[in-house]
Amino acid sequence: KGRTDMACKGDRDLIVAKAYELFKNHEYDTVSMETISNAVKLPAAAIYTCFPTKEALLESCLLFYAQLRKQQNQKLLQSMENALAAIDDYVNDG
Repeated sequence: KGRTDMACKGDRDLIVAKAYELFKNHEYDTVSMETISNAVKLPAAAIYTCFPTKEALLESCLLFYAQLRKQQNQKLLQSMENALAAIDDYVNDG
């Protein structure tokens, strides 16, 4: 899985966020580790230290996306529950 100590932690988050955007906007095969390296302004060696392969980086991007969607869904559900409660209160108290 690559390096997981604190020195890599900040780099990992930056790399995953930028790689996620690149993979989202371009075909996977066209996004090289060098492209990602240039985008995050880190040497390629730093990326390979955190992610030994592009596939490992993609896996982290997919986990990042899943977590992002989960947070968005939780906010949506919470707002829906609040809206439904408000409608219920209006109908029952009205």
